[in-house]
Amino acid sequence: MTYEPHFMPFYIDITGAFWTLTGLFLLWNMWRGQRWTRMAFVIASSLYAIWVWVDRIFVQIQMRANWPFDLVLTIVLFVFTIIVVLDPRNKNYFERETYERES
Repeated sequence: MTYEPHFMPFYIDITGAFWTLTGLFLLWNMWRGQRWTRMAFVIASSLYAIWVWVDRIFVQIQMRANWPFDLVLTIVLFVFTIIVVLDPRNKNYFERETYERES
C-alpha cells in the first residue's frame, strides 16, 4: 500500500518542510539554552503526535494493520521526550544565563 493523500501532492512537501524547520529551530534554540525552548519542545512534540494521528486517520485512505504498534510507539516516544525535556537536571541548563554557559 502506498501513501496517497486526498489533498494536493504538495501536502507531503509542505507538512514535511514545516515539521523539519520546526524541529531544527527548536533544536538550535535548545542547544543555545533558551529558557522558553523546554515548553516549546513539549508543545511541538504534542502537536506533532496529534498531527501524525489526525493525518493517519483522516488523510490516509485506509488504516494500516500495524496501527496498534504505531500507537504504542508514539506514546512511548512522546513520554520519553517529555521525561528528558522536563528532567530537573536539564532545567538547570536552561535557567543559567547565557554568559554562564559560554565560560
